[in-house]
Amino acid sequence: MSRQEIGMKTALAGEQAGGIGQLQVVKKPLSRGHGSVASVCYRAVTARERSFNHRFQGCWQGIQMWGRRFRLPARLQPIKPSSERLLHQKGASILEAVLFLPILFMLLWGMIDLARIGMVYYELHKMLYTIARYAGSSQNVNFCDDADPTVATAKNLALRASVDESAALILPTLTADLITVRAEKVDPDSQAVSECVCSAAGCDAATGGRGPDYIVVTIPDGYSVKTNIPFVASETFLLRPKVRVPFGGT
Repeated sequence: MSRQEIGMKTALAGEQAGGIGQLQVVKKPLSRGHGSVASVCYRAVTARERSFNHRFQGCWQGIQMWGRRFRLPARLQPIKPSSERLLHQKGASILEAVLFLPILFMLLWGMIDLARIGMVYYELHKMLYTIARYAGSSQNVNFCDDADPTVATAKNLALRASVDESAALILPTLTADLITVRAEKVDPDSQAVSECVCSAAGCDAATGGRGPDYIVVTIPDGYSVKTNIPFVASETFLLRPKVRVPFGGT
């Protein structure tokens, strides 16, 4: 079969296909400088195209000789994107970015705000643990007296990082009166843990009571924290950390 016949068969096959499939063109050079062979592979989409592709084994050969370019039928030539279409795509991308960026910004800001609340809870827990460890390892502490100097010193050390009452608070709205320190004991019969009563039979050191088994430090009314997310109504959360440590003092 001559090169001209191959070229005519290629054009005829392209005209008969006339579908909307995809074309892949691979050029291979012929020997002795006689131009190149363009292998045009048409991937079928419709049932009619699949039947036609099966008959011609899915590939047709065309020839490019001496600078003469092999041309596909107009219906099979790929459509080049016009400048108007590219401009439309750029405009759509900009619009999508404008609509999506505020949502992304709110999500990121919300994550930062939740991390801030988690950090505040961690600071509260460390403060209560400091009070519990200081009071639980001291001697001659009267937990039935709210004005006990050891308990007051423990609160100042946790809230101000100093025993000086004139020092600045770490958390401005957290004061000593919001924190409660109580003693607990273990019942020898039921092994249940309950609050130690302030009496001679309980944990009142002033009347000869024995020391407690545990020290519990809490914030009964909670520590209020507000959210701060743009375009979202602010909500208040009450943080109520609780710390229980064994009593090791006397």
